Amino acid sequence: MDLFLNRFLKNRKEALFIWLLIIFSLSLTPGNYIPKVGFSYTDLIVHFVFYAILSTLAYFSFYQKINQIITFQIFFICTLIGFVVELLQGALPIGRFFDWSDVLFNSMGATMVLFLYFLNKRI
Repeated sequence: MDLFLNRFLKNRKEALFIWLLIIFSLSLTPGNYIPKVGFSYTDLIVHFVFYAILSTLAYFSFYQKINQIITFQIFFICTLIGFVVELLQGALPIGRFFDWSDVLFNSMGATMVLFLYFLNKRI
């Protein structure tokens, strides 16, 4: 586990870039390729978790320089990415659509960076 953690800490920006690719590729996959899951709020939970991971990776990618301004920039950029992805889903003919609740849960997930920053400041 220590080896994995050390590699991750050395390659944080690469991990962030790979996670962005995962978000874009899954979000822009045609709707008929997305499996249906049993309970109704799965989609919103996935949005929250994906953007919480994105903002967390961004936080640790810029950890050495982190301050309040950078933290809010990360939050804004993660939220903007979520909004742009939703716009693309509505604009492209991939059987997906724009949904404000997805944008909201993307933004809620992005608040993870704010939580991490203020938690770190209290310790």
